[in-house]
Amino acid sequence: LLRAPAAEGLQNLVQTAVTRVVQSDAFSTVWTGALRSAHRALATTATSDGAGVVVLTDQGLGIQLGPIIDQVTQRLTDNGVGIAALIPSVNRTVIVSTGEAVTTIRTTYTLAVVAGGWLPFIALGFFVGGILLARRRTVAVVGSGTGLALGAGFLAASISAGAVGVSVAAGQLGLAPSALGVIYQSLVDEMANTAVVLAVLGVFMAILGWVAGRGRTARRVRGMVGGINTSARTALARRGLDTGRFGRWMGRQRVLVRSLVVVLAVACLLVLRPLSIGDVVLVVVLAVLAAWVLELLQQRPGEALSSNPEASATTA
Repeated sequence: LLRAPAAEGLQNLVQTAVTRVVQSDAFSTVWTGALRSAHRALATTATSDGAGVVVLTDQGLGIQLGPIIDQVTQRLTDNGVGIAALIPSVNRTVIVSTGEAVTTIRTTYTLAVVAGGWLPFIALGFFVGGILLARRRTVAVVGSGTGLALGAGFLAASISAGAVGVSVAAGQLGLAPSALGVIYQSLVDEMANTAVVLAVLGVFMAILGWVAGRGRTARRVRGMVGGINTSARTALARRGLDTGRFGRWMGRQRVLVRSLVVVLAVACLLVLRPLSIGDVVLVVVLAVLAAWVLELLQQRPGEALSSNPEASATTA
């Protein structure tokens, strides 16, 4: 007579405990842990460690119930449900598929891990190679920067549009839009951040290529900057700053010096990955300042005479 009421009471007790956990403020932490557990399970399957929740058996791909029940038991015990300690250990695997696609998953996972570290360098190599092979390199830089900005911007816009689509799909499936939105954001946050950073980097590239181009406005900008640098070098020389042979070498190899600054800036961006917009802006600003300081340290043949009034008078 007591079996049915006792079972129903225990069922209500467990349901109440689980509901409180889901409705608590700490659910975001629980949800983050669930995402990490899912990632570890998929990685375990892809790398075939033979451990974890998802395993590959002779019967096919299965899910082990033991680790799941152990976690639920621990969660109930921590929330004061002492009777949960009586739940027995379960050693059972539920087969969910034949596992025929696991080989493909493992191969794809291995290729992704190997290629993932090299893809940024390969893409950078294509950019540099295309610019070096172009007849008008400044136009190639502008085109590369514009293409990078448009492609990354389109990706960022698509991710934002996808959030709206997920909300609509949640309503059609009868799910909570906020819950499905959390899943979507957890999956695409890093990708969206990378897309925005690449768009900003592409804009900087396009601006750099335009300034170095043959356009009338670009030539005026370079002439104005060159005039400011010449005046600054002359003023520093009159105050006794003489870089000597080093400055003359810098003047002759100024194209090489500027190229080295660009290469170092790109290397810094690769080291700082994953990047943020602040990282890109900081590296660009530091590169511009370094290039400007190196410009001031140069000695040009025409400027050395004008910077020394006594030498000019002697020569005259």
